[in-house]
Amino acid sequence: MDILSELLNKDKWNEFLEYKLTKSHLNKTEETFLKQYVAQEKYLSIAQKIDAGSYVFSAPIKTLINKSGSTKKRAVYSFSEDENIVLKFISFCLYKYDYVFCPSTYAFRRNITVKQAFNNIIKSGVDNKFSYKLDISNYFNSININLLLPKLKAVLNKDARLYDLLKTILTLNKSVYNGEVITEERGVMAGTPTSTFLANIYLLDLDNYFYNANVTYARYSDDIIVFGQSETEINKHKDYILECLTKMNLVVNPAKVCLTKPHEKWTYLGFSYHDGVVDLSEVTLKKIKDKIRRKARAIYRWKVKNQKETLHAAKVLIRVFNNKFYRLNNTKDLTWSKWFFPIINTSNSLKLIDKHLVQYVRFLSSGKFTKQNYNLTYKKIKTLGYKSLVHEYYKFRQNEQV
Repeated sequence: MDILSELLNKDKWNEFLEYKLTKSHLNKTEETFLKQYVAQEKYLSIAQKIDAGSYVFSAPIKTLINKSGSTKKRAVYSFSEDENIVLKFISFCLYKYDYVFCPSTYAFRRNITVKQAFNNIIKSGVDNKFSYKLDISNYFNSININLLLPKLKAVLNKDARLYDLLKTILTLNKSVYNGEVITEERGVMAGTPTSTFLANIYLLDLDNYFYNANVTYARYSDDIIVFGQSETEINKHKDYILECLTKMNLVVNPAKVCLTKPHEKWTYLGFSYHDGVVDLSEVTLKKIKDKIRRKARAIYRWKVKNQKETLHAAKVLIRVFNNKFYRLNNTKDLTWSKWFFPIINTSNSLKLIDKHLVQYVRFLSSGKFTKQNYNLTYKKIKTLGYKSLVHEYYKFRQNEQV
């Protein structure tokens, strides 16, 4: 049965639902909606038309959102509610083609984690190697559809109907921005459910080249790192990657390029590695400290304007970062701690974040950093709900060993 025929398969939709409920990061509202959607078979109307070949997808809505830690914005796309759920279902079914990706392609793959990516790199013995790391600028939206389609057709060679549907969606070159239909090159449209699979397909040849050459290499979406035994070898790898990306009409972000020598610290996916020590990268540490600073200053302005008590403002700041770090009200969400705790093996950066957050909790007393702020004791801060990252990290480690 091809994937478009599965759209009419109630059992497959229930399998999709079960997967989303157990493996995805849905909040309670999303869970309730999806359960009702599948139980009431609301997908049938659009699924029947797609199966019959008579459905035409709408132009997606384009939205610009702020990039984390930057003043720049990035474009994301979204289809209508029904179209989006159907594309999520198709994306779920596309895992049947996961076998085409090599083991060093890590992003958006079922049962493959960032921890596996990092551990596989470290186990290959990289302390004595050179490294080259880079980031592709605006990867998803820069993908050249004319170059992608032959690769996609080769993968979906036994699913012609799905290929034709995806080709139609990808070549529309229309989107809705600020309420108006515009014509633009959209790539695979970041934010849409099938974009992750398509992005993995696009650089399949590059991934396979290094895997078949038995080179330590990893690609997580637009983040690439490769290792070499010598400066000559790493430069050879670098030249090959840049040549390949140029042929694929992709551009490297020069601010995120890094070459390291043996025993020098290297970073990848927000982590740093130095002679066996895995910690947060300096960029990750700076981003979270900046977020704390900005949020604390915003809450202080709110406190003054609304004549709120210091303890009330402090509780708000603590709640904001408890939610970010641990998401205590919904443990299934992919929180900050769930990304970083399983991989780091030191609490050095966590100590700095703890100190920074406590400092800004006290800052809410006066809007300044003074000795008087210490009237708000650490013990009192804990009663407001504060949870130390260091403490939570070691508790996580302890539970992991049980």
